[in-house]
Amino acid sequence: MRGLKEKKDEEARIEKVKFRVSQIYHLAVRQAQTTTNTTYSLDIDTQQNQYNSEYQFYKDNMEEILSGLQRLFPDCSVKLVKMCVGYDGKRYDISTIDEKMLPFMNHKQAFECIVVDWS
Repeated sequence: MRGLKEKKDEEARIEKVKFRVSQIYHLAVRQAQTTTNTTYSLDIDTQQNQYNSEYQFYKDNMEEILSGLQRLFPDCSVKLVKMCVGYDGKRYDISTIDEKMLPFMNHKQAFECIVVDWS
């Protein structure tokens, strides 16, 4: 009886992780079926602005979410990336852009995304 609450809380957390993974999976598959894009991204920081507890859930469970997505997309790259928007309006992964391009990026609006890349 002592560990019943903790057990129930952990079961609920696992179900929430599975639900988020399933949502991202279906959205990525839909994008692959309906567009020519070869990546799908979910903005995590958007979650922070709307629902702070939702953002915190993603942050606390990111490793499991990414692992679950990697199992569903074994031939794809699945990762958490820090993005920013260039002054041209396009999104760029901060970790992969040339340092010479950094002055042309709006770092104040940097945000994190889960990216599934099947290119």
